[in-house]
Amino acid sequence: MLSLFRTDCVRARARIASVGGRRRDGVMRKFLIGTGAVVVLLVAAALIGPSFVNWNDYKRDIAAEAKKATGRDLVIDGDLDFSILPSLRLSVQNARFANIAGGSSPHMVTLKALDIQVRLLPLLQRRFEAEAITLVEPEILLERLADGRVNWEFGQAGQAAPGTANALSGDSGSSAREIQLDNLRIRRGTLIIRNAQEGSEERIAGLSAQIAVKSINGPFRAKGDVILRGLPLNFEAGVGELKPTTAAPVTLSLGVPAAEAKADLSGGAVIIGPQPRFTGKLNV
Repeated sequence: MLSLFRTDCVRARARIASVGGRRRDGVMRKFLIGTGAVVVLLVAAALIGPSFVNWNDYKRDIAAEAKKATGRDLVIDGDLDFSILPSLRLSVQNARFANIAGGSSPHMVTLKALDIQVRLLPLLQRRFEAEAITLVEPEILLERLADGRVNWEFGQAGQAAPGTANALSGDSGSSAREIQLDNLRIRRGTLIIRNAQEGSEERIAGLSAQIAVKSINGPFRAKGDVILRGLPLNFEAGVGELKPTTAAPVTLSLGVPAAEAKADLSGGAVIIGPQPRFTGKLNV
């Protein structure tokens, strides 16, 4: 009789333990499901939320940050939009970036539209990898004033942007390899190069190009069409990785469709350093 009583007690404890285990499993399951639901809702809010924000309200903040970083005014006359789905994307309409004080034009850069698509994961790892950047009708003015100042230097005169020197010197600890542009497209662009000291001006119009940049130091690839001094041209160019002492391979193919003429340039160039030089061959 005592033996049977002990057996019943053991079975009862086993049933109680089993019921308790099922209850704990049920509680844990509900907790995990609830946690997962919260995470999904947070992610969905982060992804969908930006589409309900009027980003035009942040134009002044963006202009203030640009002014702080460059000392120049940035004006966005058109719409500003930002989204995460299906990719991280920024679009800007009708923007103007101020020229250096005393410049020949009030604006260094004007553009009709800018569209940037960036990979999210590398950005979280402090790397900028753009799937595509499109510039529509940009007009860029690069000029040297009579007093020697140039408009592509920002902040204090003659002071380059932080990290620029290291990036161009090929320093492996720099941010040179943290920027990558897979596809930079320029549509109907204009580039003006003006030198007040020499009294010269060169205008490159009708620029439509597709450019790939592996890093700040290269390699670079580009192809497209351009109008130079009224003559339509097509081009394809490539530049290898830039290093302070080693010549980077350079190739350039320039065609004149109207004259059925073509020029091919190939060789090596040292661009970084106090004495830039190029050695190569030109076939026309």
